[in-house]
Amino acid sequence: MGRHAHGLRVGDRSVGGTGSIRRRLETTKDVDIVASSKDPDALANAFVGYPGVSEVLAQGDTKLAVILESGISADLRVIDDELFPYALHHFTGSKEHNTQMRGRARKRGMKMNEYGLFIGEELVPCADEEAISRLFSNYIDNVKAYTQKQKVKNKYTGQDEEPDERLMRSIEEKIEIPESRKDDFRREIMNYIGALAIEGNFKWLDKNKNGSLTVKEFPKYF
Repeated sequence: MGRHAHGLRVGDRSVGGTGSIRRRLETTKDVDIVASSKDPDALANAFVGYPGVSEVLAQGDTKLAVILESGISADLRVIDDELFPYALHHFTGSKEHNTQMRGRARKRGMKMNEYGLFIGEELVPCADEEAISRLFSNYIDNVKAYTQKQKVKNKYTGQDEEPDERLMRSIEEKIEIPESRKDDFRREIMNYIGALAIEGNFKWLDKNKNGSLTVKEFPKYF
């Protein structure tokens, strides 16, 4: 997938695989790509003119479809920069996941679709994935210290501090983990990460600057 996406880098600002590829499924029947670009026409021409393309099925302003030499179909959606995170989330799926997310948004008086997350008609700004990854890694570091009854080193002062309960609860509340279940949930997370490491399933795992084992992305578990 990375090889195909790399071939699209003609004036694009953000590009990512979606669907079953992004969900890390073992098999996939097609390749779905979302991209934002300063030059949509150049990006579209690069996509349909890619050496691995054997047939062009559709070439519109924002949606393109081709057949690769391998026989697999590939689709590209070109969207505005500010809509990229929402489109990436929506087209990653699954259908059941999107249904659950829309339901959660409605409970909070919001609306979610491929074009964004809205309060009324106002688009809610979305942090980039790097910022979310940093937040999640910080959460995991605090959860690890909490479950092992240790302290966390403050990266600014170098001092050992108690785990940040406010940070942990702010994230847990967003995924509807009640106060009464927080301890069980935190132990489940650490058990899950430990199981991935034992199984050698390192695609979700990484090490932060302190050498601590963390999670690269939000896995299906969440």
